[in-house]
Amino acid sequence: MSLARQEAAARPLLEVRGVSVRFGALLALHRVSLEIGRGEIVAIIGPNGAGKTTLLNVISGFYHPYEGRIVFEGRDRTRLAPPTWRRSASPGPSRTSPCSRA
Repeated sequence: MSLARQEAAARPLLEVRGVSVRFGALLALHRVSLEIGRGEIVAIIGPNGAGKTTLLNVISGFYHPYEGRIVFEGRDRTRLAPPTWRRSASPGPSRTSPCSRA
C-alpha cells in the first residue's frame, strides 16, 4: 500500500471540529466535535431539542456553523452548499400500504 493510501486510511472519514450553530439568541450547538472512521456505524441520541437534527443539517450543508469546521475525506466542507436533487420523470414507488383494503 502506498504512503498516501496509508495516510488516507488512518485519517477519519468525517471530522466535526468545534461546531456551533445559533438561531438568533438560541444556541443550538455549542462546540460539538466528533470523528467517524471509515466503516464505523454511529448513532446520535438525545432528548428532543438536544440538537441532533441540527448537527445532521450542518454536516449535510443545509446549515452553516458560525464557528468550527466540517471535514470530509480530508477536505473542508464547512461552507459547501447542500446537494441538489434532480427530479426524475417517473413518479417513483407507490406509497400505498401493503395492508390496504380493496
